[in-house]
Amino acid sequence: MRYALQGLVQVEGMRDILFVSHANPEDNAFAEWLALQLAVAGYPVWCDLTRLLGGEDFWNDIEVAIRTRSIKFLFVLSRTSNTKQGALKELQVAENVARDDKLDRFILPLAIDDLPPRQANIALTRLTSLSFSPSWARGLAQLLKRLEEDGVPKAPQFGPETVTKWWRTRFSSSMGVRSQPEQLVSNWFPILSPVRLHFHTVRYRPSPAVGVGPIALPTALPWHCVSKDPYLVSFAPASALDGHLGPFVSIQRSEVLELDEAAAPARRKYWTEDEERAGLVELLSAAWDQMVRTKGLSTYAFSNRGRAFYFVDGTSSENRVTFRALDDGSARYRQVVGFKTVQKATPGQGPRLRYWHFALEARPILSPSLGFAIKPHLLFSDDGRVLWSSKERMHKAGRSQRRNWWNDDWRDRIIGSMAWLAEGDEKISLPTSAGDAIPVSRLPLQFECPLSFDEDDLEGPPLEEDFVDTEDDEADDSEELV
Repeated sequence: MRYALQGLVQVEGMRDILFVSHANPEDNAFAEWLALQLAVAGYPVWCDLTRLLGGEDFWNDIEVAIRTRSIKFLFVLSRTSNTKQGALKELQVAENVARDDKLDRFILPLAIDDLPPRQANIALTRLTSLSFSPSWARGLAQLLKRLEEDGVPKAPQFGPETVTKWWRTRFSSSMGVRSQPEQLVSNWFPILSPVRLHFHTVRYRPSPAVGVGPIALPTALPWHCVSKDPYLVSFAPASALDGHLGPFVSIQRSEVLELDEAAAPARRKYWTEDEERAGLVELLSAAWDQMVRTKGLSTYAFSNRGRAFYFVDGTSSENRVTFRALDDGSARYRQVVGFKTVQKATPGQGPRLRYWHFALEARPILSPSLGFAIKPHLLFSDDGRVLWSSKERMHKAGRSQRRNWWNDDWRDRIIGSMAWLAEGDEKISLPTSAGDAIPVSRLPLQFECPLSFDEDDLEGPPLEEDFVDTEDDEADDSEELV
């Protein structure tokens, strides 16, 4: 039996469609981008957000679509889809299809956030995910390579012209790419002066416990070091470490090398390029953490071992950070701690306050230049100080809070928080010894794009006063809060 779907002729039993399953609306932006990228590459793709793309019809019966047409089931794996009922139902159907029809590599999980693999749905634990975090482009390259390896066919109905035609039927001609330059702001904050590494050659003296040989160093050194026996590598000079290494360890000699290409051959005497990358990330992270501690800030540890410092009630004056706008230099401020009224889900109980805390995670970047990529987060508490212990509850509250924030909300709070760390200076000083520090710019890298995108017709988020959150927003329908 054959049947037709607006331009596509399907032979029963022939699978030819890439099915994109995702959490709606939370992961819509990624799902739509992925579907259009696959269509540009020539693959027949179906996604509920790209109806009629390539002449493909919209199936009201999703289960039939997965069972009869899909050659690959692309599951957009996120903290949201991992627990969302609709997405998990589609995943269950796909799992049954793969088992019943003995389809190898039918389900492809596409990881887009920091969900730890061990916390993924049980249907996915034995599958290897393709990572789209932190780079969607790199993830797409992996996916296209996998589709090529698995012999997934392309179709002439799909390609760049198909996507262009689809786009023009849905968006006004006044929207889209314009031939006007635009100043863009990154989340990269560069290190402002050359960084010098100290390679200390360590000498061990015989000890009663170990005899002759390497001895464990004290864990509480005043300045962080990376051990690469017999060397200690640090931003700190020998004078800052002497007297802290224990009675049987001393620094015999030191060499100071800058972190530039000219000094790379000299640095390879001490460690490999891979060791250097890992060592620099560790040293820069430690220097950032030490700066945070000197300012009396608290840190929060994420499941992926990342850490972020956060503001609590009273950390900054009026719970605000002030800064100069990048475009016109005007004085502005943003709240970094706030609260919302959340209605109790239990009848008869009154509303409660839910405090939100702005937090920043600093990730060292080594190329094309040294610096830090600053990633914002939202954390929550009941009293403005003690954070919730449940990471799942924290995530769901964040999803509720973020729907009211757009790019400028995040950008301004990042810039304001970095200005607050700089304490009126042009740089944030990361102490590396008693008399030295690494200067990090309080301003992000900016660059000019020759093209811009007209977003004037896009609808903005509802005003904050339009929202009255309920505990169900945090609980996502299926969870009950105590």
